[in-house]
Amino acid sequence: MYLRNNGVYVVIITLIILFIINRSNYKKILPIFLSIILTFFISKFIIFNVLNISDFEIRETLSFPSQSISRIYKYDKDKLSKKEITQIEKFYSNEIGDAYNPIIADNTKGLLNQKYLNKHKLEYIGLNIKLFFKHSNRYLESFISNNYGYYYMDTYYPSIIIDKVDQLGIKHSNIDTIFIFLFLVLIITIIFLIILWNLREKKNILLFGLLVPVLLSIPFSLKDNNLVSVFFNVGFYCTVVFLLIIYNMKNKNRIEYYIPSIIL
Repeated sequence: MYLRNNGVYVVIITLIILFIINRSNYKKILPIFLSIILTFFISKFIIFNVLNISDFEIRETLSFPSQSISRIYKYDKDKLSKKEITQIEKFYSNEIGDAYNPIIADNTKGLLNQKYLNKHKLEYIGLNIKLFFKHSNRYLESFISNNYGYYYMDTYYPSIIIDKVDQLGIKHSNIDTIFIFLFLVLIITIIFLIILWNLREKKNILLFGLLVPVLLSIPFSLKDNNLVSVFFNVGFYCTVVFLLIIYNMKNKNRIEYYIPSIIL
């Protein structure tokens, strides 16, 4: 919640849903969630102010409207009135159309004039409402385009896979070595903890010694294998979560513990 504002919504909405479906346990649920919310708000609005810690800029929470407005400006500018064009350019500048990238919101919300927005919040809200009713299809397209990584697994982030072009002009995709290194550390740590848990079994130590060369070879054998990128892909984990939900529903198990993940 300190790093991402959507964490607040996850906690509050989860609390509301749990109250609806599990009212009988409200005496157990309420103290837990209230302590989280109170701790957050006390530190955010009292301790942060005392220590002069600056909060996030409001434009960081405006990815969706920024993407929607920029998509309209880029593709439907000829359908906008002069007043609407002027308003958009006052909030974002006339570069918003060129800055639009369907899958990354940073470019467009980075153009949002924070000072102007703070003084004209109602105008900004009114502009979005007006554009939504006139160009609702663009808002829908923008939302789907900017979130398809949650359900489409053939996507990657530049920090995970690096594209390089060789002398012949052929593009090669290499996974960032830092992620391979972390993957390797994780495997070694797990095996090491298993051995510590059962030191009496000498065969475990022997097994660890035999596995070390195999583990060390992982970064080199998988470096050019894009399958590894699946493990660092949001869409993969969303798919796993929904498969688990379906499995638990089929077996009539409780699924309340998936609520935060679904909301997020």
